[in-house]
Amino acid sequence: FQLAPFVVTLAALTTIRGLAFVYSETPVAPEKPGFFELGSAVIGPLPVSTLIMLGVFLVGGVFLSRTPAGRSLVAIGGSAETVRLAGIGVRRHIVLAYTISGACAGLAGVILASRVGIAQPSVGTAFELDAIAACVIGGASLAGGKGSVRATFAGVLVLALINNLLNLYDVQSFWQQVLKGLIIVAVILIQRTGRFRGAAVNDPNPGKASPS
Repeated sequence: FQLAPFVVTLAALTTIRGLAFVYSETPVAPEKPGFFELGSAVIGPLPVSTLIMLGVFLVGGVFLSRTPAGRSLVAIGGSAETVRLAGIGVRRHIVLAYTISGACAGLAGVILASRVGIAQPSVGTAFELDAIAACVIGGASLAGGKGSVRATFAGVLVLALINNLLNLYDVQSFWQQVLKGLIIVAVILIQRTGRFRGAAVNDPNPGKASPS
């Protein structure tokens, strides 16, 4: 129906989370003890969950930068119409993006359930804010067409550092949410200011009206 993807995503999140509460007897505890190893086991100095995260980042970086489908997804974020005119299936690639996103979210949910020992919809409440904040801090544009896996990884590290510092200083959880929201707004404003300055520098006739 050509609705805004961001709005549909949030609406689907709320709807599916509610259906999960209706369908399941929460909380659900794992039946096999080995399931907890996924979130708690350690290989050398690194937890298994960290190794999985690094592997996903590595695969994602190669996909976006070295494959036609990945480069097409980045281009679609910049201008879907231009990509369509180039003969690339926009709808097919958008479905691919949602599929990859859903697979990564499912993997994260499994790891989280393994770490906390239960599975229930409320465990991941407000995690979407962390995901958005990490991407925005890493330089991704909510308008699309800008961002990279490497920069997003840096954003994840910065956000984790911020969370750890706030916890060390005993900042209450709701104030942490306030700070994350302000960080997202501040970074978006900085990005917009940078775009305006870039447009002004590239304008060959500043101050003159366009012929159109």
